Amino acid sequence: MSTGIIASHLFRVAKYWSNKHNSDTRKNTQMRLLLTSARRWHGGLAIILVFPVVLMALTAILIAHGKSLNTRNIYLNPNWLPGYQHNIAGNQQEVRGLIAKENGWWLLTRAGLFDIVGNTAMLVPTLADKDIRSVVATPQGTLALSDSGLWREQQGRWTQIVQGNVMQASGNADTIVIIVRGKGPLQSRDGGATWTSLKPVVNAALAQNPALSQQADKISLAQMIRDIHRGIAFAGDKTQWIWVDTIALLLIFMSGSGMMMWWYKQKNQMRLRSAIVER
Repeated sequence: MSTGIIASHLFRVAKYWSNKHNSDTRKNTQMRLLLTSARRWHGGLAIILVFPVVLMALTAILIAHGKSLNTRNIYLNPNWLPGYQHNIAGNQQEVRGLIAKENGWWLLTRAGLFDIVGNTAMLVPTLADKDIRSVVATPQGTLALSDSGLWREQQGRWTQIVQGNVMQASGNADTIVIIVRGKGPLQSRDGGATWTSLKPVVNAALAQNPALSQQADKISLAQMIRDIHRGIAFAGDKTQWIWVDTIALLLIFMSGSGMMMWWYKQKNQMRLRSAIVER
């Protein structure tokens, strides 16, 4: 009796371990199939994403060096790109604003300034290719602000008096005051012939405000995220191109080496299949 019970128990134990082994085997087989499928999808998607990754890396380098390469003044025909199949001229002539003047209007566009009198609009030739962001009337003449400089109009003649990305400008009978990106506030008392910095005056004024002094060493989270993304938080504003170039070149290297590895793997697999067929 005891022998039959022991045999029955041993049989159940053996059946349990056999079922467990078969279950583990099925699970391992399914896991191997899942990993194989994941590798195939990973390899296929990697090949597909190589082009946009390399494209983003190259354009990031061009953006970082846009000023030295003068890309704003290089014009190309983008009709071969699907996103530009609509109205290219309309996009380029995007209206920035309308500003009233004594006998008409100023029409500000991304590619020039127009003088509108009545129903007649005349393009200002000197500013035909400039992105005009604002026009300011001052006793010393009309000022046109652009991302490439500041122009002043006197007696119908426009002359550039400042180079750089001019963010704001105003003036009175004696002084023109502007803010230029990267240079800060500047003033001229001789009609734009010479410029002096207003940073000491501005900083002294800001220091008198307790609220501003308490926040002097702080920035918003949104700005920090942007600065980290652009590399300014690590390399600074003037040398952020080092960060951009490094990341972009690493992405290009990884994409190129990945393509080579994939290509050689495909060649080896083709050789292996050919050898098996010949045998």
